[in-house]
Amino acid sequence: MPTGGGGPDGSGVSSTPYTGSLTVEQLLVRSAMAYAEAAAYTDEGTITIIQPSRRNEYTFRTIHERGGRFSFEVRGPAASPMPHFEVHRAAQRFETIRSGSYGQAATLEAAILPLQSLMTEYTTSVPRMLAGRHWGPTNDAYEARIVGVTSVNGQPTIMIELELIGEGSATLWLDQATLLIRRMAHQSPRSETFIMVLFNRLERR
Repeated sequence: MPTGGGGPDGSGVSSTPYTGSLTVEQLLVRSAMAYAEAAAYTDEGTITIIQPSRRNEYTFRTIHERGGRFSFEVRGPAASPMPHFEVHRAAQRFETIRSGSYGQAATLEAAILPLQSLMTEYTTSVPRMLAGRHWGPTNDAYEARIVGVTSVNGQPTIMIELELIGEGSATLWLDQATLLIRRMAHQSPRSETFIMVLFNRLERR
């Protein structure tokens, strides 16, 4: 399980005690609300998937404007299982483009569904919360605890460890100032897969 001391990606630093007044439950709720209430939001980052036989890295970008533009794009190497995936809002519907195929869906949930089996729920947590659903990888958690405060890309973050129902452990790093997610990590005990989602750029207003 990756913690402040490291992980399969080789990152991480020691954490210091969290001295804030919010409980872990309050932090997670306020984090979800920070997305659902955003007037505009943009992010860019990387998704790293490590399996016993291979390692794949993808890039992603999200653009959200309340009542206007919405797009979520994931791009990977040509030889990867999913080299290209996009979702765009078109009027009241969502368009999905996946490695040459095209479709439409009435909801973001349905538009993102083809991505789930490849990228797990962590990759799509932020787009779903932006759509107004207070949803995240904590839905299947039966225990959560604050580890402490550490740094991600030079920004102080609150590190939270989750124990998931039947899915092992996960870790969230919430930006201490905005409570936006700076990093997510999950180690699946069933598939022997480690996934790291790292947000290299975050903008919200």
